[in-house]
Amino acid sequence: QLAEALDRWELSLFQDEPSRSEQLRGSLAALLGEAWVLRAAVLLEPNSNERRLLHASLRTLASGGESSPTVADSTRRALVEVLRYGDRPALLDSLDEVLLSLRQAHGRRAACEQRAAAV
Repeated sequence: QLAEALDRWELSLFQDEPSRSEQLRGSLAALLGEAWVLRAAVLLEPNSNERRLLHASLRTLASGGESSPTVADSTRRALVEVLRYGDRPALLDSLDEVLLSLRQAHGRRAACEQRAAAV
């Protein structure tokens, strides 16, 4: 799934709309699963206002809209975060715990940085 996400993101770099948007949707879905809109917003934005704005942009993409520069950059950033974390299934579980209010979002970022430093 990670390889598919990377491939789709790379293909999006060389495509025009609407193919670019389709590749970005596919990349985020392969990377973060069916709940990719929510998971990406929590993964990438610690501030609630910024998270809300990103979520709105991602919802537009998910509903079939065209990608924006923000969405394209967010896809790249999400790939980097997952690669830095190293354990994709554990990261998805962590994001779901944040979404269920079982864990604070800032704790996830600290854990990611600790894993990256250990490598």
